[in-house]
Amino acid sequence: MIADIKKIAYPTQFKDNRGEYLELFNKKFLIDNNINEDFIQSCVSLSEKHVLRGIHGDFGTAKLITCISGQIQYAFVDNRPESKTFGQIEHGILNSEDHILIYLPKGIGNSYLTLSERSTYFYSQNTYYGDFEQFTLFWNDPKFAIPWRVANPIVSKRDGG
Repeated sequence: MIADIKKIAYPTQFKDNRGEYLELFNKKFLIDNNINEDFIQSCVSLSEKHVLRGIHGDFGTAKLITCISGQIQYAFVDNRPESKTFGQIEHGILNSEDHILIYLPKGIGNSYLTLSERSTYFYSQNTYYGDFEQFTLFWNDPKFAIPWRVANPIVSKRDGG
């Protein structure tokens, strides 16, 4: 586990015969879970099967992420030189059935691979996009040895494609 990453269930979940109600953001709930960021921008990334996004981050932006449709494989890289887990990776599967938020502190590289036909990846951040210079780590860098579930993902030039 990378230091300071937190996984928490959605603040409110309600399900009945009509469907589900899910609350993604609640400031008091975050504070109660020791996440003291002022999130000011939210974004959605839609991806097709086998698209791999990332590994991106910066040293000023914290994120709160979730998968609201489909299934993804996530991978995080600790790029904080002062961290006790510097250079370590954390990876796993996240899908829309999990109803999990993942808090990523500043300096964590964030990426995901869409495993379903399509995914909807939602995130909030404590800065506006572009406020800090981003770092990009290549998805297939051998020093991280991330066990991606697809050998030849669809990636952008920025991500090492």
